[in-house]
Amino acid sequence: MKRFLVLEADPDVRKSACRLLTSLGHQVSIAQSNDEVLTLIEKLKPDHFDVALIDGSLETEKFKAKSMDTKPSITALRESGVPVIVEFSGNDLISEQLMKAGCTVSLGGTKLLTVERIAQFVAQS
Repeated sequence: MKRFLVLEADPDVRKSACRLLTSLGHQVSIAQSNDEVLTLIEKLKPDHFDVALIDGSLETEKFKAKSMDTKPSITALRESGVPVIVEFSGNDLISEQLMKAGCTVSLGGTKLLTVERIAQFVAQS
């Protein structure tokens, strides 16, 4: 069993990710925004999460400014010791930027979450 943090704005995608991960026997915490991620990290011990699954669009609110230090969740997750940060932005350019910012796994510019895809990156972690 792994402990997942899912950062996703879309309630349908959040529900699907949570359902898929719990069906595989994992513990899941949900965040809808960067602020919620930061709050969770402050409340929990540093190594609480094994994997963070991040909607890249929430990480790129200031993406147009091309500033790499506008990735608050990635930075906070890295500093708190989360070993695997998976991005699924649905956009190859954003995926590339998020990998440079500290994500460790990219789902290749797709927002499609399936049991097979999740099982694949769980096995990688």
